[in-house]
Amino acid sequence: MRVFITIISFLLVIIACNTTKNEGDQEREFLSRESQSVEVKTGNNLDSLLALNTIELNIESNDFNYPFEKDTSSAGIKYSIKVISPEFFKKLRKFSKEGSFPQEPYSAYASKQDSLLILSYLDGRKDTLFDKRSNESKYTIEGYWEKQKMLLVSYEDWEESDSFFVSFAEQEIFYLAPSFHLSPNNLRFVTFSNVLETPTYESGSLIGLFLSGKITTEISYKNKEWILTEASWLDDYHLILSFSQIDYDNFEAIDQKYAILIIEDEK
Repeated sequence: MRVFITIISFLLVIIACNTTKNEGDQEREFLSRESQSVEVKTGNNLDSLLALNTIELNIESNDFNYPFEKDTSSAGIKYSIKVISPEFFKKLRKFSKEGSFPQEPYSAYASKQDSLLILSYLDGRKDTLFDKRSNESKYTIEGYWEKQKMLLVSYEDWEESDSFFVSFAEQEIFYLAPSFHLSPNNLRFVTFSNVLETPTYESGSLIGLFLSGKITTEISYKNKEWILTEASWLDDYHLILSFSQIDYDNFEAIDQKYAILIIEDEK
């Protein structure tokens, strides 16, 4: 009888162990499925990614201590900039978006004649842009935005090329750096010069805001050691950035940092 009881007890222990093992396996499988579903969800949703606690370091607490500076001539905005990992930068880059400058009729304000660009401002004043250095210069009207009373123009000759805004309301010309990107809803733009690609231009960048026909410089950045080499909008308030540390003796990038700039609100 004692042998029989012992055998039963031994079988019960085996069954209990197997049950525990099966429950543990099921729990691990469940957690694995849950983690995979979260990864899929966050991987396909920008809001989820931005909500994750994956922003690693504040830019001011890292060796890479070159924060943007607010332009003193503007009203200013509240913003933060944080360094992120290369992996997180690549994830966010998949969600990058860009606006397009409106293509509306502009004949009442601008006309072309050979290498000349004739501008007619709202106050009745006229201006003519031309290049005295070369007969091969060329102005191209890239677009017109009636709401802002603003023209986007590109210019090129045998030596250089430029783009600029013409504000007919403010009677002024706003020159852009070689790289220029509109935010998805055309609320803002970022423009910058990468000296590795365009060595004839000085390194620098700024973020501007369109408001009632006027361009306001909200944020500016200028540093010769760490230059901005890539910028992509996620929406009108989030901009991901890639910086390169430059060795000017060999004229090459020796290090990279990635960051996200978050515009929180206007003052």
